[in-house]
Amino acid sequence: MDNKFCKFYKWQKYASYDGGKTWQPLDEYIAGDLYETLSVDCGVYAISYRWVLIDEFECTEVQDKYVYYYSNGDGIVTSCDEDGIFKSVSIESVQVNECAEIVPNDFARAMYGLKDVVIESGITSIGDAAFGECYSLSGVNISDTIKTIGEWSFGYCSELSSITLSQDLEFIKKAAFINCKSLTSVAIPSNCKQIGYIRGDERRMNDGVPSKYEGVFSGCINLSSVTLNEGLEIIGARTFNNCVNLTSFEAPSTLKILGFNAAKYIVTNSSSPTWQSVTAQIGVFVGCKSLSSVTLNEGLEVIGNNAFLGCTSLSSITIPSTVTNMYMSCFRDCSSLEYVISLPTVPPQIGTADENQAHATPFYNTNNCPIYVPDESVNAYKNASIWSEYERRIKPLSTFNN
Repeated sequence: MDNKFCKFYKWQKYASYDGGKTWQPLDEYIAGDLYETLSVDCGVYAISYRWVLIDEFECTEVQDKYVYYYSNGDGIVTSCDEDGIFKSVSIESVQVNECAEIVPNDFARAMYGLKDVVIESGITSIGDAAFGECYSLSGVNISDTIKTIGEWSFGYCSELSSITLSQDLEFIKKAAFINCKSLTSVAIPSNCKQIGYIRGDERRMNDGVPSKYEGVFSGCINLSSVTLNEGLEIIGARTFNNCVNLTSFEAPSTLKILGFNAAKYIVTNSSSPTWQSVTAQIGVFVGCKSLSSVTLNEGLEVIGNNAFLGCTSLSSITIPSTVTNMYMSCFRDCSSLEYVISLPTVPPQIGTADENQAHATPFYNTNNCPIYVPDESVNAYKNASIWSEYERRIKPLSTFNN
């Protein structure tokens, strides 16, 4: 493949539902003047699409920052394929050089032919959806200076099988690697304190349920190895949902919050803010049916709602003595649980959307397994809110015989 740099074009997509009489913009990426003479039309199912060139960069502007390797000439768009799918530039490889400082939002989004990416040392952040929906992307070389990986930055890169994260990495934002179905392992460096966390008051949502804001590795169906180094403090909601091949999880001692720590949230995008109940789709390990070993270390304070819902291979769980709050259905449908050990001397408060809703309790459908608690706290657990529903299952820890 020839190493050839070409002009870089930005396009805006328009749609017409009345045979081309009127057009409305879709998927706007960048502001700029419209050049109608360079438009391309495609018709699909009575809907016409037009892509209009809205900006272009000369070599002198971007050559030092971004280098593109094309598989066929200059990659200029001239037509649509037989199914009406727009053919964007046929870029196979991208190199982001140091002087760029950051990888912009939507930088290479939906470049279906992109296979390799090199991000050189000096780049500090990868923008939102920078490489999202690059279905052929299999190799990513990330520099050791990256501190932030943006939202959906590698989302739906289904061929991405491995990635090495920078030791300087501090934040991995929501859905960064969602549905990377070929990803098999990941190691979170010690400088990273938050994975997919909602800053501010996580109970106040402006545009929908909190699950929309998380899911960093959700749907990575081949992910089997996760290493979390000391330093990590918060794992956001849906982080590992439906990672069906994940077999074990060990939390570092620095971890304080595991999942979404609320049973309800406020929707504020209307004139009358309303409370909504958190759904079972939140969690952290929802649907991880192969997860059989979980270690929650001392230091953990919050186990979020639905955290381990449906982990049908999980055989035991020990709740650290530092846990103060647990939320609805956190171990619901863990049908293979043989026992639970809860070490806090003061029963953790359990938040539910509706305290009268049996299915919202933390140990619903857990095979009536015994719950062992500190001897001096047996009566406190039996009389505590929600815990009292498991009175017959609560036993003194001194009677536990593994």
